[in-house]
Amino acid sequence: MLTFKNTKALTFEEVALLKLKTNEQLPEYLINFFSKYSNSIPSFNSMPYEFHAVFPDGDKYLNYIERIIGIEGIVAELSERETLALYVKHFELSSDFVQIEYLCPFAYPPNGVLYCSFYGKHKGKIYFSDNGDFGILYVADSFDNFWNNLI
Repeated sequence: MLTFKNTKALTFEEVALLKLKTNEQLPEYLINFFSKYSNSIPSFNSMPYEFHAVFPDGDKYLNYIERIIGIEGIVAELSERETLALYVKHFELSSDFVQIEYLCPFAYPPNGVLYCSFYGKHKGKIYFSDNGDFGILYVADSFDNFWNNLI
């Protein structure tokens, strides 16, 4: 069973800030998710919640979530796009793969950040950005699929 420990509900002001930082484009499901599970630790059957990131050649990389991002981390990650832009350039990623301006961070694995695309042609897709070894990798077609496709 999927559980979230140590949750911290977002205040009205924090939700307003989140909407402001995403130009009012953040879908209601992400606002609800952050409102319920901000700063929490997800687990499945008392084990860390695992996911696969997919390399361009189809190989998969197993990782897990340490915690759901809180409002401070969301604001910081939304304000800092330079690293993602470097990954797009260095790994020659096209806008047919990812549009970094629409990525909203939602969780921290031990070596990177999980993002949900909240707008544009990749709306709803989940991506993993690591510490520079792999750049940006595809994870899932939707936020629901990400949480329902347990490893």
